[in-house]
Amino acid sequence: MTINRRLLILSIIPLLLIMAEAAGPAAWKFASMADSRGDDNGVNTAALTAVINRVNSENVDFLLFQGDAVTGTTTDITTASQMDNWLGIMSALNCPWRYTPGNHEIQTSTAQVNVLRPRVNMPLNGPVGDEEMAYSFNYQNAHFVALNSDHWGLQHQVQNSWLTADLANCDAMHIFVMSHDPAYPAGPHIGSALDMYPDKRDDFWNILAVSGVKTYFCGHEHLYQRSQHNGIYQIINGTCGAPISTGIADTTAEYQYVVYTVDGANVSAVCRSDSGALLDSWSYTVTPPTTQTCGAAKLAGDTESIRLRDKVVTYAKDDAIYVEEDDRSSAFKVVGVTGISAGDRVNVAGTPHTNANGEREIVGSAMKLSSGNPLPEPLGMTNRDLLGGPYGQLPGVAGTGGCNNLSMLVRIWGRVTKIGTGDNAGMFYVNDGSDLTDGTQWDGSPNVGVRVVWSGTASMGEMRVVTGISSLFMNGDSICRRILCTDPFVLTTWNAYNDVVYSSNPVHNHTALMPRVTTCTIGSGNPGPTTGELIDFNTGIGTGVTATLTQSGGVVWQPDASSPNYSGGADCSPGTDAYGAFNPTTASLAGVVYYGASGWYVDVTFTGLNPAKRYAFTTSANRFNSTYNDRITKYTISGADSFTNSSTSGVTVTGGGASIAFCTGNNTAAGYVARWTNINPGADGTFKVRAESGTTSQVKAYAFSAFKLTQSP
Repeated sequence: MTINRRLLILSIIPLLLIMAEAAGPAAWKFASMADSRGDDNGVNTAALTAVINRVNSENVDFLLFQGDAVTGTTTDITTASQMDNWLGIMSALNCPWRYTPGNHEIQTSTAQVNVLRPRVNMPLNGPVGDEEMAYSFNYQNAHFVALNSDHWGLQHQVQNSWLTADLANCDAMHIFVMSHDPAYPAGPHIGSALDMYPDKRDDFWNILAVSGVKTYFCGHEHLYQRSQHNGIYQIINGTCGAPISTGIADTTAEYQYVVYTVDGANVSAVCRSDSGALLDSWSYTVTPPTTQTCGAAKLAGDTESIRLRDKVVTYAKDDAIYVEEDDRSSAFKVVGVTGISAGDRVNVAGTPHTNANGEREIVGSAMKLSSGNPLPEPLGMTNRDLLGGPYGQLPGVAGTGGCNNLSMLVRIWGRVTKIGTGDNAGMFYVNDGSDLTDGTQWDGSPNVGVRVVWSGTASMGEMRVVTGISSLFMNGDSICRRILCTDPFVLTTWNAYNDVVYSSNPVHNHTALMPRVTTCTIGSGNPGPTTGELIDFNTGIGTGVTATLTQSGGVVWQPDASSPNYSGGADCSPGTDAYGAFNPTTASLAGVVYYGASGWYVDVTFTGLNPAKRYAFTTSANRFNSTYNDRITKYTISGADSFTNSSTSGVTVTGGGASIAFCTGNNTAAGYVARWTNINPGADGTFKVRAESGTTSQVKAYAFSAFKLTQSP
């Protein structure tokens, strides 16, 4: 057979498609077969001819061929000769056919382009690099997809991303998919089919399930087997000529082919041998899922089939996800899903039911369309509005009206009233003044507020803004509110002070250290510690932020603040910026860390910062000697993603605001501070400030006497 005659035969297919549309929804048929290779110039001519003759008697509209047409070689010219032989035998078919390659045809990196594409002439709508080897087409009320499981260098994998896009908006009543490799091989090729990469195989099968595919045709194994996996038929009909595999349980060892008859929503199928003997038969009826909004799906019954398309995932944990409409009108929980993250957009298919908690959810599958998408803005509401009243089969809280917001991304706020421990760890309650109770108690007293499920820490009395999924739990027969938290940020600002040079020894003339001021310190003679957690000055609660002081050059810790010489320094004059920040009611500047050898420095490094928060850092020093006007300290911030210089007017600013220099030998009247606000610590949650001499001519200067760190909402 010549290529021109092949083109003539394939040109019939578009005409058949037009005629099929005009003919209406009459029953129609197609056949499937694979693996015809043999010793007659790459083909088992006798077996293939016998099967072709049987297919011709079936009066099918077209045929699917799932690869390994020929034995193939590692020489393209020989494989081409075998393919021409196969095409000549296939010309006896009285119907058009569609083809996808097998491993025997693709034994070189050039076989797809040089041997197969000039001969098979398949549709060109497939993925780049697999043109004509992977593609899709429509016929009557069905959509067909061919995939290439034997792309050179990517054997035993199919084109999942392209398949996802192809099926994303497919509304055909029937969808059929074919490739050469089984997803679930029966024997000879266990471990050398799509199961070689089980994660990718599972993703592939999940795409089929979500998209409503009912049959996957394949070959590769020289036998016949019909099996079901997650409701999808896998048909291995892998020999119309290739050597038959025998002795494998639950398989049939004969040359054979399959015929599908499609009549509206009904499908009937048979497998016959090359002699026409009936080997198997089966049938099914499809009920295409109705594409719905989450809100409409909430009214669906337990037997209905639901399809949700292009929904954004707002929360994912374990095998459950929550999806929401872009207009924030409704949302739904989906279970039985893995490999999906918040920010993914997905198609979902399944059936709804009510779980043991009384929560409505879809049991099914999800197909990822894209990742990294923005989430809808959460709906802000009071504690009392959380969950809302009933809607359709969705429960609501007894005695509560308002719109049902179950499964939606919401935001509430309130003060932390209870923190769970033991069996209740990972939960806390917030109360916005509604004083709600759900009938539960953890310590002998009623839990007040709304239950928040979150694995992080919380502190009693702090104000929290909680973003998460509106959910519920049962307390006996009562439905109770809860929120599956995604971000419980602390509303209140905290201030933390650290007095770097402080002594309780009366001879050092220090005023009493204020409660909730930490004393991480540095320098020769210091009592330590050099690192520690900062404390909220207002509440005494740990901030989770650690300050660590390090040094180079042999600096000295000097606490002596007594007159007449104040060798340990003193506070600045009242009314100055420095006195407002550091004075006996906060952390005093009395005491200094003084210079070491040339090139000395002191670093304070902050870790454990929240990347979503913004911080302010303030520091100063004052040796309190009117003759030390050339003792300049330079303070430099580093490691932050961004910051704003907010130091006292009159300081020397360099490095785009990163470095601040002023006289610390005599800072009494000026009262300068180095200050940066709106500090973004970045993803690593850390930044550093260095103190060092601010001139090359004078090594003498003073590091941090005290510092303040503030966290903002």
